Amino acid sequence: MATAKQDLTDPRVQGPRRSKRDSNVHYLADQRSSSGTFPIELDLAAWLECYLADCEARGVTERTLEWYRDRGGRIVQMLDQWSVTEPDQLTRSVVSRLIGTLRKQERYGRPFQPQTILGYWQVGKGFATFLIAEGAIGGPNPFDQFGKPRVPQKSMWAPSRDECVALLRIPNRKTVQGLRDLTLLYLLLDTGLRVSAVTGIRLRDIDLAERRIWVLEKGQRERVLPFGVQALRWLRRYIAASRLTLEDPLFPGKAGRPISRKRVDEIIKECAGRAGITRGTVSAHDLRRAFAREFLRNGGDLESLRQLLGHTSYAMVKRYAELASDVVAEKHRKSSPGDHLVV
Repeated sequence: MATAKQDLTDPRVQGPRRSKRDSNVHYLADQRSSSGTFPIELDLAAWLECYLADCEARGVTERTLEWYRDRGGRIVQMLDQWSVTEPDQLTRSVVSRLIGTLRKQERYGRPFQPQTILGYWQVGKGFATFLIAEGAIGGPNPFDQFGKPRVPQKSMWAPSRDECVALLRIPNRKTVQGLRDLTLLYLLLDTGLRVSAVTGIRLRDIDLAERRIWVLEKGQRERVLPFGVQALRWLRRYIAASRLTLEDPLFPGKAGRPISRKRVDEIIKECAGRAGITRGTVSAHDLRRAFAREFLRNGGDLESLRQLLGHTSYAMVKRYAELASDVVAEKHRKSSPGDHLVV
């Protein structure tokens, strides 16, 4: 039986509408799935969409994908202004010009920070690595040829032990919101969790009997972390007062959704101000550093700290260890070779 020919321009036939950018990503992803490779004749802007589609297929988090999209889009836009639109035009000299131009850029009247420039370089390197893998350009990677931009290491800061105690005394323990804020602060200081992991915790992820918590961290890694007796104490009081169900976020925000990262930092900043901590901004990451310092001061070792923080190498852990330099000085006082060489 013959059927009426469909009008493919009719939105009822086309299905849900997508933005132009989303359409490109899905189109290019579909194109690759049918042929196995992307068409070589694409320009850099189209290749960037291919790269983003590939990242999405590999399970890159939505936040990271948006970061790649923003930085990658700005890079392609700058290159387009210099008539660099084809993959084979991407050379070391072009990368040198790109990084040099970024160093002259300003945001809010101030030059880009070295860390910002490094971020652009990292996105550009990943994009170029993808182009090499797809055969759009030959190796070596022009971003590697240029070299990794240097970022001066700044001394780390974390609130002192007394400041942490003052911080914990601020939330009102007689209200559900105050108990929520106090429990949040205790978990951050007792586990060293990243704020992204804390906001994703649901009540079902907490094992009160074993004092363990399941979290999903950057890179979609699931980890199980212990917490202490004091954190357990306030968790129990908060859970009893809040009447949460197993599927509820442990720290709900507006409309029952998980609390946002921004709100977590706002809570910390508000409590820090009321606690008299004079530093301009205190964030969740500052509490992560405080956790690392106190863990080492209380006798913890670097390997255990590395595992608790979720780092794959010691590079960052050693920087955290700088916060506990007084521990090294104390160990030297106890183990001083000179003190054992009395003449």
